[in-house]
Amino acid sequence: MNLQSVDLVAIGPPLVVAIAALVILLADLALPASSRRRREQVATGLMLAGLLAGLGWAIGLAASGPRSTFCSAAGCYYVADGFTAYFQILVLAAVALVVLLARSSLTDDDLPPGEFGF
Repeated sequence: MNLQSVDLVAIGPPLVVAIAALVILLADLALPASSRRRREQVATGLMLAGLLAGLGWAIGLAASGPRSTFCSAAGCYYVADGFTAYFQILVLAAVALVVLLARSSLTDDDLPPGEFGF
């Protein structure tokens, strides 16, 4: 059996955002349903925190050299280099902007905050 090591630094930005999405769902579940405004604030704050953490990680990844993970004899299946980091930064910044612009829709359209954040 061939065990491969996983470079968690290379897959950090999407991993941080995925963990933040799960935390948003759990936080929404833990807060009482009667405090809608508080649930919206917590979901928005956690969304932005997760996106900013991923963004910071991607910026740090751009400053370092290329990293690869999920490698086998056929080659590496994930390479985090400057090109990867550039698009991660671009997408995470765009999603953070969407979250900020969608705050009023979250309140006005009566969307579930946990599901929206996820």
